[in-house]
Amino acid sequence: MALNSKEYILAITGATGHLGTAILLQALERGFKVRASFRTWKPEIEHENLTWVKGDLSVDSLKELLASANAVIHCAAKISIDGDRDGSVKQTNIQGTRNVLEACLDCPGIRVVHVSSTHAVVEEGKDELFDEGRPLKSADYAAYDYSKAESERVVHEFIQEHKLHAVIVRPSSIVGPPDFRPSILGASLLDLYLGKLPALTSGGYDFVDVRDVASSCLNAIEKGGTGETYLLTGTFHELKSMGDMIRELGGAKTPRIIPINWLLPLAPAVGLFSKLQGRSSPFTREGLLTLRNAHPNMSHEKARAELNHRPRETKEALQDLVAWWKSKNMIP
Repeated sequence: MALNSKEYILAITGATGHLGTAILLQALERGFKVRASFRTWKPEIEHENLTWVKGDLSVDSLKELLASANAVIHCAAKISIDGDRDGSVKQTNIQGTRNVLEACLDCPGIRVVHVSSTHAVVEEGKDELFDEGRPLKSADYAAYDYSKAESERVVHEFIQEHKLHAVIVRPSSIVGPPDFRPSILGASLLDLYLGKLPALTSGGYDFVDVRDVASSCLNAIEKGGTGETYLLTGTFHELKSMGDMIRELGGAKTPRIIPINWLLPLAPAVGLFSKLQGRSSPFTREGLLTLRNAHPNMSHEKARAELNHRPRETKEALQDLVAWWKSKNMIP
């Protein structure tokens, strides 16, 4: 049966994050009634079909969020490029996912879209296509990557044991507006535009517009098959290419490029210097290895065929992001 958005009450975890906000706005445009979670901060978005629900990823809070919902998109996650010293990455991404699914068991027939990441699977084998069939990472990998892999295993556990209708999507590196707080990548791009980054490293990643990911997540509610996984990717770019595009859009000159292998031994010192300045460093060991090991050919053909995933050009995403920054007085 075709999805009628007006019949759906959609719950969104992590609704104040980069992707969550984009999903929320598009869901309202499509006519969904939305229940959106927040903890301490939320964007100034109000709508007759929007209910903000204050809470966290505890089962009790989630049951309140999911009240009467017949679909949920689970976006809430803790992103880290610097380990998991306090255990919050594992707690949020693994136990938080388990709690969401536990709460879903009280909602018969609910449809679940779990937002994972391309970081959840191994990158090795750059001469081979990067598709949905790659193996999940083990505990030998970075804490964030392993936590996203484990969260997928939890989803499959609930599908098998509880017959839950759940779909997994794996976005790559998300860019574009809206990006209120901003995201880790958004903050780095803003610094790049303003000329605050003294250098860039070599390497790159696959970048995809947040609005295209949001659209495909919503499409997955109806079109995604139970237990299926979909890569929501865009286009691979070296960081220098991203810097050049930002410069062409009015930003500062692209800074010097330092090879990753030169920076890796210096990562601890760079991190300490950034901490003393009251800033987080994008040049952590985990971050640098991600850029060095990134696969240049991530496929989104399955999502294109089944979810109508249509990623726009990265230059368009950056152009719209710059315009959005200006509309929010974040840049001159």
